[in-house]
Amino acid sequence: MKKLLSHNATTDKQAILYLFLGILVFNLSVAFIMHFAKLDMGEDPLKGYGFAIDFLASVIFAPFLESIVFNILPIVILRYLWNNNAFVILIGALAFAFIHTYSIYYVLFAYVGGVTLNYFYVFVEKRKDFLVAGILLTLLHASFNLMSLIINLII
Repeated sequence: MKKLLSHNATTDKQAILYLFLGILVFNLSVAFIMHFAKLDMGEDPLKGYGFAIDFLASVIFAPFLESIVFNILPIVILRYLWNNNAFVILIGALAFAFIHTYSIYYVLFAYVGGVTLNYFYVFVEKRKDFLVAGILLTLLHASFNLMSLIINLII
């Protein structure tokens, strides 16, 4: 029984990896559904600036800044007010959603993305620490944006 309840480093790494990949696949699936449903996702504010600028902005800078300001910071602040991770994850995702106001559908899509990113952060933070959780959150966000950028080039 004691072994069953103990945290195993390998198990934690596997769980984090599986969750990372699962969230990536889930968010990409939602993006595909929204694309093929022909929902108005609004105009890309970087359209017309070229691939290099789009890549730097959406894969490098945005994930770093957005993860800190619109995922981690709201979680930290909300935790001081409420000791309920589910509530913190759901309410914190509103900050992430409301910076993606290209259309109402994009706000809803970003809210779902914000919930999954916030859940991932809380999950990793519980098993590791806030620094590892922040780095992996940023990598997950960047991975999703990179996949979206590639898909938008293809489709």
